[in-house]
Amino acid sequence: MVLGTRVAAALIALALSSACVPWDTGSELETATIMGKSVTLVQSGGTCVLRAFGETQDVSLRVGTPCAFQRADGKPQIYEFPELGGTSVAVIVGTPISDSKRADYDLSETEPCFSNAQGITLTRRVVHVSDAIAENGLWCKNIGMDRRFFFGFAEDLSGARQSAQ
Repeated sequence: MVLGTRVAAALIALALSSACVPWDTGSELETATIMGKSVTLVQSGGTCVLRAFGETQDVSLRVGTPCAFQRADGKPQIYEFPELGGTSVAVIVGTPISDSKRADYDLSETEPCFSNAQGITLTRRVVHVSDAIAENGLWCKNIGMDRRFFFGFAEDLSGARQSAQ
């Protein structure tokens, strides 16, 4: 009888302690203002997640982890494409490059470089993520990219942006 009471008490204590553990919201990687809206990259369960509009919209990305905003001059790099209805595109990069690729391009160990990229645009209160993924490339977080690298994402996203307006 005493053993049964102790087991029951232990189970109740375990249940109560588990109930007090906060829900895993992921590890925040970085926050930026993109197109006038605050967005955060979060690593959650091995996935890169874009959190927008507070915590009302989480979108899983397919770039791998860790992930980061492609930047130029310390700010997220954004290009606008008037020829595609004014679509503005930012790029999220992820999946670190291999050591051999880093050596091939003589890149510093301290420069965060990635092999995958995915475009995003924000309209009203909706995040649009490109279906297109640039894989096995070279995207260094702090070394800006030319507009032409963003164009494919802009084409992919222009239809989603126009249908949301």
